[in-house]
Amino acid sequence: MDKPIVQHSEFIPADKAAKEKTDSIESRQHIRLNLRLDADEDIMFACDGITVPLIDNHRWFEKLIGIANIKDIGLGGLGLITSCNLKVNQKICLSINNELVPITIMRIKKVNGKLNFIGAKWDIEDEQKIISVLNKIYKLSKS
Repeated sequence: MDKPIVQHSEFIPADKAAKEKTDSIESRQHIRLNLRLDADEDIMFACDGITVPLIDNHRWFEKLIGIANIKDIGLGGLGLITSCNLKVNQKICLSINNELVPITIMRIKKVNGKLNFIGAKWDIEDEQKIISVLNKIYKLSKS
């Protein structure tokens, strides 16, 4: 039998390049339903979606932060566009048909000088309540 060309242990394994951890849509546990009429349109110019007030809900009072436009929804959370200055892990509420829906800001991506795309998760433990909120948002998107 022929002698192998490469001897065992002849190669030194190269160090693998460190991978940067980045949050992406691939890290989601649930699919999202896009509320946009044309998903290919640049998000800066997209006027579709559902516009909702953003509320800072303290124990004693509710304070309007501003407005946002919901672009996609799912069991795990939602994506929205706003000019409000929000922070990751900030807890706020959406007002949907005068019902306060609690969310936590999970990621923020600058769209342009004024707008941010926000990824948020629902702060609702009961999945049936989340489904009820999703149905309300979906119905509003069709009206």
